[in-house]
Amino acid sequence: MAGRYSGGIANGVRHGKGVVYSGKNCELHGEWNNGKLIYGQGSLEYKISNGVLVRDVGTFVDNYIKCGQRLILNGDQAGDVWEGAFVNGALNGLCKYRHKTGSRNEIECVNGAFHGIERVYNNFGTLVYTTRWQNGKEIGPREKSIGWKMWESIQKWGNK
Repeated sequence: MAGRYSGGIANGVRHGKGVVYSGKNCELHGEWNNGKLIYGQGSLEYKISNGVLVRDVGTFVDNYIKCGQRLILNGDQAGDVWEGAFVNGALNGLCKYRHKTGSRNEIECVNGAFHGIERVYNNFGTLVYTTRWQNGKEIGPREKSIGWKMWESIQKWGNK
């Protein structure tokens, strides 16, 4: 867990209560045992495996975020937000994804991969379509809802 640390130390590693400061205005207050975060609250900035910079905000358990939000800070998805429960840093259970444009998705995640029915909503909260995913791959079909035409119009006019 990168960042400047202020707090208890034993045998040269974080131990006891302390705070990790990372990124811009990020503080993670927690309890460490032999260098491992046992429980904490706050926010932490770091790069995930694909090199994307994220800010996790919420409750941390056993060195990872457990419940909260993951804000994407760089790349094509900068400004987008994932929300839900995490296991070992990967989304699990019902996941909500908010695009910087205002549209959103809801889907079940298993170890960070989409699995189940995805619901896609436009910026106004109207359901656009549903589709099915299995082990991170869309298996469809995409079932259009009443919001599909509105979404198509927004896409068409937004690209002109």
